Amino acid sequence: MKTFKLIGLTIITLLFGASSLYSYHRDLEVVRYVSATIKAIGWASSELEMELLKFDQSLTALAARTSDEANVQLRFELLWSRIDTLLAGEENRPVREQPGVLPMLKNFSTQLELWEERVYALRLDDRDEIMALRQELAHYRKLAREINVENFSGDKVWQQLDIIQDIRLRSSLYLGGLLFSGGLMLLLLLRENHRNRHMAYHDTLTGLPNRMFFYQLIDKALNRTQRERGALALHMVDLNSFKAINDSLGHEVGDNLLREIANRLSHTIGKQGRVARLGGDEFVIIQQLENIDDA
Repeated sequence: MKTFKLIGLTIITLLFGASSLYSYHRDLEVVRYVSATIKAIGWASSELEMELLKFDQSLTALAARTSDEANVQLRFELLWSRIDTLLAGEENRPVREQPGVLPMLKNFSTQLELWEERVYALRLDDRDEIMALRQELAHYRKLAREINVENFSGDKVWQQLDIIQDIRLRSSLYLGGLLFSGGLMLLLLLRENHRNRHMAYHDTLTGLPNRMFFYQLIDKALNRTQRERGALALHMVDLNSFKAINDSLGHEVGDNLLREIANRLSHTIGKQGRVARLGGDEFVIIQQLENIDDA
């Protein structure tokens, strides 16, 4: 029964530890995912606004005759590819789920299709057309800026950081709970093991070493005596007429007598040896000596 109890406590400890570690690692994965998502969203939003600015700058450079049509077309194609990526890429799904982002991207994609012919037809002397395109582009620059500020900075970022902090706090609590509970269960296991060991090697009535423990004690005492070339005395103590006490006064009185005899024998021998109860009214004393005459 004691063995099953010990095994049960061990299994419970292992299961609890495994489940707590699993929960802790799952929370860490969530933290990493949320952190990566926030970074991806912020990067994608910034990249969109940056491409808009670069396309606008290429139009300005063309109007000022400091660049050519090829640069404008390149920036236009890069901007369009950025819009298509944000609309179609699965990794950009968190970006599209932000308020106002998806409608703006779809509308802007449609607008780029309408601009395509005009952009590829631009020449250095088409200043009016360049200014018209810049004026139409300003609306989308403003939208991109507003979405970027509203969704990926300020209160939004603080809310996302609070979520991460909350998950990390819960993960720390899980780990703390795991260490505390695991330590407590380990303490209970050690205590139970110590208790079981004590009960296995000691007499339940008197607390003295039992017959099994006596064999170990005498073996150690013999080895020590042989090693140190000392002396060893073995005293056998048997109570006469003990059965009459149990029969006339009862087993409770008999038990109290055995406890008292065990205490007196232990007190008498002190640190010079060990007292054991072999069973019933039989006691044995192992006495380590320097000289056999001291027995």
